[in-house]
Amino acid sequence: MANSAKLKCLPAIVSARTRVLILGSFPGPESLRREQYYANTQNHFWKIFSLESLSYEERKQRLDKAGIGLWDVIDSCRREGSSDTNIRGCRMNDIGKLVKEYSAIRTVLLNGKKAGDLFARLELDVPFKILPSTSPANAIISFEEKMDIWRNALRYALCKDGKHS
Repeated sequence: MANSAKLKCLPAIVSARTRVLILGSFPGPESLRREQYYANTQNHFWKIFSLESLSYEERKQRLDKAGIGLWDVIDSCRREGSSDTNIRGCRMNDIGKLVKEYSAIRTVLLNGKKAGDLFARLELDVPFKILPSTSPANAIISFEEKMDIWRNALRYALCKDGKHS
């Protein structure tokens, strides 16, 4: 792995509307190749949002309209394959700066344990929740369970007063 090339994350997808920021660890090879978040068709992310049949541009527009942004905890790293366990030499994104710049962000949802562990080290003053990875490699829980957990977390995070209605 010492000879693997340094990889760079995708740009953040955020706007003044973003209230919930979803952070993954680092894009997989297919996402980097296509320059699209969650481009691996086996990943459950877009299916959880019921957006799998839309174009990537339409998916981004729908997330923006709902107040949801996307980015990754890691800015750059070296990695062979797609497994988070193969990530080496990480440089972190400046998530604190992004949260200050986009002041409507009030919650961070983390897509998987690696993203959650890395984010927790940043010690930012923003509420966050670690959710099950939408990766196909996360087969510990069923798709239906992932979908329920993600949808409940999003519903809670996007409600106006931070409380269930």
